[in-house]
Amino acid sequence: MKIAQLMLAKNFGGAERFFVDLCLELSKDTEILAIVSTNSFSFEKLQNVQNIELRTVPSINNWDLRTYYFLLKLCLQYKPSIVQCHLARASLVGGLVAKLLSIPTIAKTHNLVNLKYYKYISKIVVTTESQKAHVMLQGRSINNVVKIPNFSKLNCFDRKYESMSNRDNFLLISLGRFVYKKGFDILLEAISLLRRRGKNVQLKLAGDGPEKDKLKQLCLDFNIEDIVDFVDWVDNIEEYLKQGDIFVLPSREEPFGIVLLEAMAMGIPIAASRTQGPLEILDNSTGLFFEKNNAADLCAAIEKMIKRNLIAKKVPSG
Repeated sequence: MKIAQLMLAKNFGGAERFFVDLCLELSKDTEILAIVSTNSFSFEKLQNVQNIELRTVPSINNWDLRTYYFLLKLCLQYKPSIVQCHLARASLVGGLVAKLLSIPTIAKTHNLVNLKYYKYISKIVVTTESQKAHVMLQGRSINNVVKIPNFSKLNCFDRKYESMSNRDNFLLISLGRFVYKKGFDILLEAISLLRRRGKNVQLKLAGDGPEKDKLKQLCLDFNIEDIVDFVDWVDNIEEYLKQGDIFVLPSREEPFGIVLLEAMAMGIPIAASRTQGPLEILDNSTGLFFEKNNAADLCAAIEKMIKRNLIAKKVPSG
């Protein structure tokens, strides 16, 4: 059996990371044909992996005829038993090509999708109940929709803690694509509020995207450029997350949030916005919620975590 996995996005956000992790995990037991767009960030992460046949196709937009042509050639050559598509463009292109060849298809949704891009898909896989309800409201049959939550490849980190009663400095950590819906401007505003209230905090922010320059300018405007460290995309998520005292997910919209699973695996206390994914993944025993788009509420949540001794200095176990 050979499974074709299709991802046509070039960036490397949560959906792309899931695509890479899924290909790597499935390749342990079956043959994978991984198809990505030319110049995709996912390409180098899947190179030279046993059981993964890695191919690229050109893809400028949904109607790039070259994408259809090359995908058709690859499917005819490798004859996959099933095609799994990730995100809207892959679902539109891959769904049509697979239908022409009578190959069953699965589409993995990573957000609240518009079903016009999924009309050729045999089965839609959603990750949350809110995504499931959204798909069914658009007329999809319950028989064509299944919920399978996302997973994380990280092993749980066994750490010990010591009292933080004498601590007065804390490292906040976050990561993601620098786009409006991720709410990093709200996080920076909360950092400025914490500083004005005398809290000794620092922030590490990993990622990249179109709002990077705007976020850096906000640091200057808020006079917090000395306590905010921008880092690029990190390959070793595990080591990056281990540095933090608190993980913050400030999204205005978050359909799932794989990084929450990763933060939980690393044992880092979490402050998350009240959005779809976090509300399904977390509860009051596993994270502290704050109102989305509200820097003051985020600031209060972080202060509460510090005051209630909900975070502690990390000490390597063993």
